[in-house]
Amino acid sequence: MKNNILIFLFLGFLVTLVACEPMVEDDIDLGATPNIESIDYKVAFNEASGEGTFEVENTGVVAVWYFPSANPDNPTIVTGNKIVRSFSKRGSYDAQLSVYNKAGMSEKTSFSFEAPGAPLPAEAEPLLDRTWMWDKETAGHIGNGPADGSAASWWVAAPNEQDAKLYDDELIFHTDGSYTLNAYDFVLCNEAAAHNFGVTATESVLVPYTQPEGQEWYISKEGDKLFLTFEGGGFPSYIAGDNWGSLKYEIIELTETTLHIKVAFDWGAFFMRFKA
Repeated sequence: MKNNILIFLFLGFLVTLVACEPMVEDDIDLGATPNIESIDYKVAFNEASGEGTFEVENTGVVAVWYFPSANPDNPTIVTGNKIVRSFSKRGSYDAQLSVYNKAGMSEKTSFSFEAPGAPLPAEAEPLLDRTWMWDKETAGHIGNGPADGSAASWWVAAPNEQDAKLYDDELIFHTDGSYTLNAYDFVLCNEAAAHNFGVTATESVLVPYTQPEGQEWYISKEGDKLFLTFEGGGFPSYIAGDNWGSLKYEIIELTETTLHIKVAFDWGAFFMRFKA
């Protein structure tokens, strides 16, 4: 009986000793961090829809795509080995790609692609290849008002109120995406942007202007709204702000004879009305 008790106590001691020993984990081999130089990827666009497919063909990694946004320091980041992105504006884009696996993230690689742009919405087709001029006989052909308004209501230009040098301007939106502004030497410029032309002003003023080469236009759709945007520093005859190269213009009305647009700011909006 005494021997049995001793054996039992000895076994209990062994169990306690084993339980108190620190756990030793096996080393886990996560493999190597992926090398971006060994990654195969491809970009293909659907010319009809303007959608681009971005695909990494390697297995065992996850792709991270960095697309340009309005803020160059804050790209749009999308994760996935096969993704689809739409680009309403045709042109050349710069993007970046990295991949990751269990071991970590690779370096980034930069690449460029040509986007065909989204097809022109049917409701925007009246813009094409017409010569648009200020609807100078209509009150409010230029003016300002609330940003959520549908027409000028604070300052409403009377018929023929502006200088004749403004009213000779011609806007032409070509089918190939190029844009012509025949300004005949002068355009109307908001006082906030006049300094770019060597002019100091406290109100909108005519400034000398000759259109540079390479300006383009495109249409984007946000919900049920159409927006007109220019590339290459383009604008619709009136320079509405110091950042005119990045402004977008909501199309309020577009028919074969009327183009009514507005550009909104924090304080309100400018309205412009043209006729074909």
